[in-house]
Order: sequence, then structure tokens, then C-alpha cells
Amino acid sequence: MGSFDRNWEKVHQEREWGKYPAESTIRFVARNYYSSPKRCKVKILDFGCGGGATTWYLAAEGFDTYAFDGSITAVEKTRQLLEAHNVKAALRTADALDTEYENETFDAVIDCVCATLNTLGNIKKIYSEIFRILKPKGKLFSTSFTADTTGYSTGEKLEENTFRSITEGAIFGHGIVHFTTREEITAMLSEIGFKNIAVDTLRYTDRGNIISQPMVTAERD
Repeated sequence: MGSFDRNWEKVHQEREWGKYPAESTIRFVARNYYSSPKRCKVKILDFGCGGGATTWYLAAEGFDTYAFDGSITAVEKTRQLLEAHNVKAALRTADALDTEYENETFDAVIDCVCATLNTLGNIKKIYSEIFRILKPKGKLFSTSFTADTTGYSTGEKLEENTFRSITEGAIFGHGIVHFTTREEITAMLSEIGFKNIAVDTLRYTDRGNIISQPMVTAERD
């Protein structure tokens, strides 16, 4: 596993996760794909599925749904969630640096805080992997964290804006986290070849902790 932090296997074994996707994810899917005459023909990948909330949502909405995670436990939890709701998706255990999907497979890739849990070098490679597996005109939706998020600069500093073992906030104890900026992520995606890059920011508090998330949409040319 080139990018998967094995700490996440332990996290998924010990923690339960929300069963519903983020509102921002639903908004992205609704704006771009709800009007599709045949949703079953729209291939969407949940990139780093975690406990399966986004995977379940996509499958329940009738899309041709795929998902992977580096954690065996996460994939099994996703499988159980799908079975509980009697919906289906193609699941696999894989690393974000080498998903093993064929070139130009997906109409959309949804990355809910997966790529950002890496060093900057790996993040660039992961976005390149996403670019590879997107169809021409395929869309990316990706969320991460900014330095305004509680926990920034705590733990062990690995490189500029990248820390391991965050000691406070909502991302406490979750392994490696890179905190990005609008300028950094825009430049990175542009260099890879993405077009129509747009970055919004969601900032909120949760039990006193600040969470600031860039929400990026982009398109493969």
C-alpha cells in the first residue's frame, strides 16, 4: 500500500461513522447527474469509501457505483451497509496510488477527504491517478482541509503544512493530514491537466472545533 496509512485500519475497527453523505456531495451529484436520463449508465467512483455513506447514497440513487478503500474493515462495513439497504456497488480493497481501474472508466470521481490524508507528493500522484481513470469531460469532486482547521500545526511535522498524529480537533489521531490552500490545489490540478477548476470553502464549528474544507470541482479535458 503506497499511500494507505495503516493507522486507518485500526480507526475503522474501533470507530463507527455516519451513514449519510455530506450535503456538499449530494449537491455535486444533484447538480451534475440527477437529470441524466439513465442513471444506471453513469459510472461514479467513491474514492476512499470509508464506512460507505457516499457509496450507499450513490447506489440508492441508481448510479453505476464503484468504491474502494485501503482498509479491509472499511470495505467490509461498506458491503454490510449496502446489503442492509438492498443496493449494490462494485467494491474492492486498493491503494489510492494504484486503484487498478482501467483508463477513462468513470464519469465522476468523488474524493471525500481521502487524497488529503497524505504527503503533498502523494497527493499529486493521487490526483494524477484520478485524472487517468476519468473519462474525457469526467468530473472530480474533492474535499480536504485548510490551515484554519483545529489541529493544524499540532503533532509531528513531516513537511510544510503536513502533520502526523494531530493532537486536537475533529481530525485528532487520524494519521497524516495535509492542509491545503485554494491556490495550491488549483495549481496542482491545473498542472495535471484538469480544467474548469472551482474551489468553494465550507467552514463550520463542531463542539467548539473549527473545520474548514475546500470543496473542489474540476473536469478532465
